[in-house]
Amino acid sequence: MKVKNLKIPEDFYPLLKEFIGTFSKNGFECYLVGGCVRDLILGYEIYDYDFATNARPEQVMKLFRRVIPVGIKHGTVSVLIKDMEFEVTTYRADGKYLDGRRPEKVHFADTLEEDVLRRDFTINGLAYDLENDEIIDHVNGIEDLNKDIIRTIGNPIERFSEDGLRTYRACRFAAKLGFKIEEKTFRGIKETLDIAAMISAERIKDELMKLLNTGMPSIGFEYMRESGLLKLFLPELDNCYEIDQNKFHVHDIYYHSLYSCDAVPCEEPLKRLAALLHDIGKVPTRREGEDGDYTFYNHEIIGARMVRKIMKRLKFSNADIDTVNNLVINH
Repeated sequence: MKVKNLKIPEDFYPLLKEFIGTFSKNGFECYLVGGCVRDLILGYEIYDYDFATNARPEQVMKLFRRVIPVGIKHGTVSVLIKDMEFEVTTYRADGKYLDGRRPEKVHFADTLEEDVLRRDFTINGLAYDLENDEIIDHVNGIEDLNKDIIRTIGNPIERFSEDGLRTYRACRFAAKLGFKIEEKTFRGIKETLDIAAMISAERIKDELMKLLNTGMPSIGFEYMRESGLLKLFLPELDNCYEIDQNKFHVHDIYYHSLYSCDAVPCEEPLKRLAALLHDIGKVPTRREGEDGDYTFYNHEIIGARMVRKIMKRLKFSNADIDTVNNLVINH
């Protein structure tokens, strides 16, 4: 498939061309891969460029003067050229996953197709041949991009069982791109919650902050609630679902929280987090008055205490906890 007008910045294109050319001149393949290809096709601004190659890590380190072996155990090195850093990974075929996150062993592969087939979603399984201006699509990723669909590469149960973080990523991509999670893939999330439960709090926090940086976080949170992920890592918010407020509110506590989060500019994720959690104290303080309406006395105080516990659980820094706690208690 030929691709026209991929929006690689003009001032960056010569450096990228030279970088790829170094591999080809020495008899190696090297392609742009993954999310950066997806975002180039969709017209998003790109900050990170990832590459896949058939060159082994030690061979890559001989091709360039400045190389950092950041993940050499898994075939990844970072190449420094001028003020840019390019992450380069040797084609891989992963072994068994025993911890729901990382493969026990990594086997280097010989072809791009083998490497692509181990990845998470079809829209992330695309590669770009810069020298020939050609997209290489072994997994029907272009078709799913055209249909606005998030679908795993291969069997969803297998992909999510390999890496439980992929379930969270599916929900985040839905929010970032405005895509729908394909039905079989969504069922796979529900059926692998035990694997998702194995993911560390630090990694979940990272995914949460990335979700809060998307255009419509509510899309991702809804997929998490419907699949059961939300109850795993943020049960306090999940408990707000279908809890009515008083006559001054149109939505229940849950949707009121989601739409409040959406309304905050995406450039301020901590403020979005505060908006998301600002009313969680209403659940334990909800009381029915004599007039049949509900009151929530001191919910901001109780909510701030809950927020502090949540953020500690998710390994936020003390400074971030203080910031969000202050916003919640002062509403």
